Amino acid sequence: MTRVWLLLIGFLSTAIWVPDSFAQALAQSSPLCGPKEEVLAGFAQKYKEIPKSNGVTHTGQLVQILVSETGDWSLLVTHPTGISCLLAIGTSWENFYPQPKTSQNDQLTSR
Repeated sequence: MTRVWLLLIGFLSTAIWVPDSFAQALAQSSPLCGPKEEVLAGFAQKYKEIPKSNGVTHTGQLVQILVSETGDWSLLVTHPTGISCLLAIGTSWENFYPQPKTSQNDQLTSR
């Protein structure tokens, strides 16, 4: 239940764009944000979640999905300044693997 409240507060605090200086101030006063390496270590230790996927936004922010063996997950965003903030949490994470594309000829010969 605590994670749900943290998620709600995190969503409200990160739903709008904020300058990096404000993000740094928020990180010093909020358990939802902090230096990237400390945040990752905390999630690994407390929730057994490790990075499984990531991408970079057009503004240079790193977006990461942390996942535990039980399927619990957390969504983090890391600002270029190195401050990471929690955006969302959930359960039942599943990885999807793309199927290889087949040509029309392959489909005809497999019948």
